Amino acid sequence: CEGGARACVCLVRPPGHHVARDGRTKIAPSQGFCLLNTVAIAGLEAVEALGATRVAVVDFDIHHGNGTEDILAGDERFFFASAHAFGGGTYPGTGGPTKKGAPGPAANVLNLPLKPPVRPAAFRSAIDKIAARLAAFGPDLLLLSAGFDGHRDDLADLGKLVAADYARCTATLLEAVNCPAVSVLEG
Repeated sequence: CEGGARACVCLVRPPGHHVARDGRTKIAPSQGFCLLNTVAIAGLEAVEALGATRVAVVDFDIHHGNGTEDILAGDERFFFASAHAFGGGTYPGTGGPTKKGAPGPAANVLNLPLKPPVRPAAFRSAIDKIAARLAAFGPDLLLLSAGFDGHRDDLADLGKLVAADYARCTATLLEAVNCPAVSVLEG
């Protein structure tokens, strides 16, 4: 962030959180209008070239950040969390609850699938859980994959959130860390 600001916003297009290492993910061959995974690229650049040692990525787009998870899962320099709609054919169909006996996500991944349409109370609860894990991780950089397609007026009709819900989400996440934060527009 320039000028010593603690947080900044990047309004980028197209979104990127569905793009995995090879440009696609195993489960969802489509890229959901995404070309480059801007947030994953920024996180990797921060660690590999800029000296960051612990980078957290929180995705609150209504769709699971499957590409970002694919890139960061298992890399202990990163913490990835996603609060997203899951069920009823919601794209991309990933990030759901772990089935009994099946392997769960990597230790550095927290997926919080929410039944659509996502309601404010469920969203707040998920963000609070993420904030607790975020604080425990203690990142030196926080990247937010900020999607607002869970808004009640979005045509996808997957959420019932309003601007105040997103404001609380961002404030809660920023309060959980003591580091710079970059919010990148997704869906």
